[in-house]
Amino acid sequence: MRTEKPWVIVWAIPKNPIDVPCWMMVKHLERGWELPGGDKLDGEDNDIAALRELYEETGIKASIEKKINQVEFNEEGFKYILHNYSAIWTSGKPTAGSDALDAKFIKLNKLSKYKLWKKTQKTINAAYN
Repeated sequence: MRTEKPWVIVWAIPKNPIDVPCWMMVKHLERGWELPGGDKLDGEDNDIAALRELYEETGIKASIEKKINQVEFNEEGFKYILHNYSAIWTSGKPTAGSDALDAKFIKLNKLSKYKLWKKTQKTINAAYN
């Protein structure tokens, strides 16, 4: 493996309880639908990076609820370390960032209708297994 690549992923949910759970998702220009997230900046704490990425990619602010897990896998010559956090939306209107086509809450029972990025699917599978 060439190098480790730490990433943060945010599983943001609405602030009010709803009948069907949903997550904030972004439609990336190249990868398709994914959970918001990305590279950590040097010296940045994981939870702060998660909130920054959420805001940059979706325009919403949230509070971290908890760390879900840490997923590691090798791909594209990197050892990816995904730090997964759940967060609760506190303010802002979902708006796609500069590298996305769309940002919105997607109900979990509708998720299969969306083309997910393979790393997103790996992350979801790891969180539920």
